[in-house]
Amino acid sequence: TPPVGLAMYAVCSVLDISIGEYIKHMWSFFFTIVLMVAVLMFFPKLVLLLPNLLFG
Repeated sequence: TPPVGLAMYAVCSVLDISIGEYIKHMWSFFFTIVLMVAVLMFFPKLVLLLPNLLFG
C-alpha cells in the first residue's frame, strides 16, 4: 500500500540499505502483526479489555 511502500523506501534510503535487506528483516514484525490480528479476531473481547478495566 502507498503509505507502507513510501515509508519503506524512505527508511531504505536513509539507512542506505537495499529493499531486499529491509524485507528480510521485516518478516518477524509482519508475522507478529498477523498473529495479533488473528488473536483479536478469535477473541474480540480482548480489544476492549484495557479500556473496560480503566473506565469500568
